[in-house]
Amino acid sequence: MKIKPIELTTLAMILAVCFCLNMLESMLPIPSPVPGVKIGLANVLVMFVCFNLGARQAILIVVLKSIFVLLTRGAIAGVLSLSGGIVSVSILLLLITFNKSLGQVGMSISAAIAHNLAQLILASIILGNMFLVYILPVLLLAGILMGCITSMILVGCKPALIRIRKKVI
Repeated sequence: MKIKPIELTTLAMILAVCFCLNMLESMLPIPSPVPGVKIGLANVLVMFVCFNLGARQAILIVVLKSIFVLLTRGAIAGVLSLSGGIVSVSILLLLITFNKSLGQVGMSISAAIAHNLAQLILASIILGNMFLVYILPVLLLAGILMGCITSMILVGCKPALIRIRKKVI
C-alpha cells in the first residue's frame, strides 16, 4: 500500500485536526446522562474522509486516532475508540456504497449508533457486566442526536474542507 506524499500530507493535516478536536471535546464541560457520551467532533473529519477520500484513508485515520486516544487516555479508552471507529466507518462505507437513499444525515446517524453499540458491547465484555445494556436506550438516543449534529457540522464545514483539499491535492 503506497501512499503518495500529497495524500500523506492531507491525511496528516486531517489527523492533526482530529487530535485537536478530540482534546478540545474532552475539555468541554458538557453534562451527559451517560459517562463518555460526546458529540464526536473528530468524527466530522472521519465522515469527510469516507465521503471524499476513500475507505483505506478513513480506516487509517480511525486507527491512528485510536492510537492517540490510547496514548492520552489509556488502554480501555483506546480499544473502545478503535472498536467504535472501525464499526462506524464500516457501516458508513457500506451505506455510501449500497444505500445512497439514506442521505448524509441518515448515514451519519447510522454510523453514530453503530459506534455506540460497538463500544457498549465491548465495554460489557471487558467489564464482564451485561447490566450496561440498560443504558442502551440512552445510547441510541445519543447516537441519533450526535449523528444529526456531526452531519450538520460537516455540511457547514464541507465547502471549506473541499477548498483545502483542492489546494493540497
